[in-house]
Amino acid sequence: MKETKSPPPPAGTPGPFSLSDENMLTTSLINTGFKDVTIERIDASFDFDSAEVYTSFVYETAAPVQVTLANQPQERREEILKAVAEAARKYAENDTGGVRMTSEAICIVGTKK
Repeated sequence: MKETKSPPPPAGTPGPFSLSDENMLTTSLINTGFKDVTIERIDASFDFDSAEVYTSFVYETAAPVQVTLANQPQERREEILKAVAEAARKYAENDTGGVRMTSEAICIVGTKK
């Protein structure tokens, strides 16, 4: 968004963090017929060979990124992806150049009634 000067999406817009509210998740599963719903948060890390590999992964798997960049000329798209890779370098291992991104995953389980 910074590189394209795009405004943030409106509140409630589906996206990678829209399912982070445990109460909303639990309520959604219960409302769709699940019971005994439990949630567990786990730490996760993603290892990439380089900042460029990380950037390719994000571009190829994140639909909002693809939509945002689709309206950019090819040259500008490449500049933006280069800026993302440069920002990812702060997570690089000094000896290998590999990039590790840590995250948290929410695992939710229920039993269908």
